[in-house]
Amino acid sequence: MLYQEDDVLLLHRQQPPISSLKELHGKVLGTRLGYVYNTALMEAFARKRVTRQDSRELGTNLYLLSKQRIDAIIDMRRSLNHALGKHSELPLNIGSWVIQRYDLPCVYSPHSPISAERLDEVLQGLRDEGVIARLLNGEA
Repeated sequence: MLYQEDDVLLLHRQQPPISSLKELHGKVLGTRLGYVYNTALMEAFARKRVTRQDSRELGTNLYLLSKQRIDAIIDMRRSLNHALGKHSELPLNIGSWVIQRYDLPCVYSPHSPISAERLDEVLQGLRDEGVIARLLNGEA
């Protein structure tokens, strides 16, 4: 595991907070085309309890949410933080509910001139020393 990531909701500032799947029922949720979310949320989509509004890119969902054409966006916290940093004028906030937390590993190319074992060793060292965490938090 290289680092952990969270799927969270982005909400319009005029919307009340959402802190459970039940509170999402009846809402339109901006999603990434082809992305598979946690089992409970995928079941809610399948049973039409939550409407999935797929988009190829986050920018489209940001526009729709800023105009209140969808109720919320689900995405990775880092992606949302990055987008909000570029579009601080948008009336949007990241909610506190962590829908899913998961480990993100590193994927290696079979064409890499460095062996997977050596890359593992280097990346684990950087992770263990806190370098990766500082980079991801913008501290380096």
